[in-house]
Amino acid sequence: MNITMAYLWSGVISSPSPSSATIDVYWLEDDGGLTAILPLLRQRSSLFSKTSIRIFSRVCGPNEEEAREQLALLMRKLRINTSEINMLTTLKARPNPVSVDWFDELELLTSARTSDFLDNREFGVGEEPITLPELMVHNSSWTNYYLRLGEIIAENSSNAAAIFVPLRIPDNNDDAQLYMAWLEALSRNIHRPIFFVRANDDNVLTAEA
Repeated sequence: MNITMAYLWSGVISSPSPSSATIDVYWLEDDGGLTAILPLLRQRSSLFSKTSIRIFSRVCGPNEEEAREQLALLMRKLRINTSEINMLTTLKARPNPVSVDWFDELELLTSARTSDFLDNREFGVGEEPITLPELMVHNSSWTNYYLRLGEIIAENSSNAAAIFVPLRIPDNNDDAQLYMAWLEALSRNIHRPIFFVRANDDNVLTAEA
């Protein structure tokens, strides 16, 4: 698994020739700008000064072109120059059967295992209990999402100099081992440095008026 956590971003990266490669940013949610500022800082290093930044984002709403224009406007306000903005129209599609079969072999989505997790789950103050069927749906939905996203990253970013992907902050419904398997699903077919970024939604970039 080729994982580099965001706080190690300044380390040495082994990648394709930065003069001809891209830095690919998967802007899947507005996390305060950390997912965008880290590749921007990376691009400003002498080794990566000739790379270009590509943005990949999910489509929110019915109009793909409008979503693209809004994101392009946001990038301009944040003073981030991008060579491409690509909207991920197939992110909600089911993952390929080969990916599903690979994950099933891990045996992390069984009813028995999920029930055991539920029995030992610690509830936070004010949290509503979750039933076994609800938790099974929760785990299955997120698994399909990460499997499909991993496929998309492998399809689009196989030659990138570096890849930045934001992480969802786990909650008490997330099994730690299952969460790590989701990271494996994101990176298992990727042979380039991938940075997993988990921000706290505090703004780290200022926008031009």
